[in-house]
Amino acid sequence: MKLRSPLILSVFLMIGLGGCTPTREITYDLKDVALRDSTSAVLEITRRIVLDIEPFEDIRQSVPGNDLLFVRERETNIDEKHSCINSEQHYKKGTVADQVAAIIAAHFEKRKSFKNVLAKNNGAADYYLTGKLKRLYGQQEFSTSAQIGSFFGLIGAIATSGAKTNGSIAIEFSELVLHHKSDAKEKPLENFSDTFSGDLHADANCWAIYENVNSQLKTAVGKLAPKIEQAIAELESPKP
Repeated sequence: MKLRSPLILSVFLMIGLGGCTPTREITYDLKDVALRDSTSAVLEITRRIVLDIEPFEDIRQSVPGNDLLFVRERETNIDEKHSCINSEQHYKKGTVADQVAAIIAAHFEKRKSFKNVLAKNNGAADYYLTGKLKRLYGQQEFSTSAQIGSFFGLIGAIATSGAKTNGSIAIEFSELVLHHKSDAKEKPLENFSDTFSGDLHADANCWAIYENVNSQLKTAVGKLAPKIEQAIAELESPKP
């Protein structure tokens, strides 16, 4: 998994911010998003379609295993290990599911596999997608080397900017449904999940876990997109 990692800049910003509590956004760079196969039978169909992505319902708090995100700081101890998590306290309250749906819409639009992809505008779409955000969870071991490096200012930050620690990320959407506006038909889709386990970029202040989660979300959405495209193509070309 290729992770976007502006770690040196991140360290500099945290040094300047001191005790502030910055808000982290759920977003990622779309510059390299593109279709591998720009000509296919599926795309011939979907490029005539306007798709809308509706805000997902956030059910994370009701799912076992997510509770730590809502009750712990980003720097915490898990199973007696000094760890970093993407704590909910640094996301703007009540916006996580909306932000996820918005970046999905932007990602799909950048693929150019549909005529147009909208967000929260199902009245102008041929199909719209609804679903539930079940998991957006990142956890990694705290980096002692990055922490030590931060004690030596900018030179130390640069020296330890490549620090990595072991971690895992889980992303899951459930109850995904495609709605066809013209006839009000609905097509339930399979639940979608994507996980990563291995080395993750680390920093001295547990901010990197947020970027790591965003990067894995980018990977996950890249896998979800062709599933949605295939489902709509099948709906548009029903078997006799």
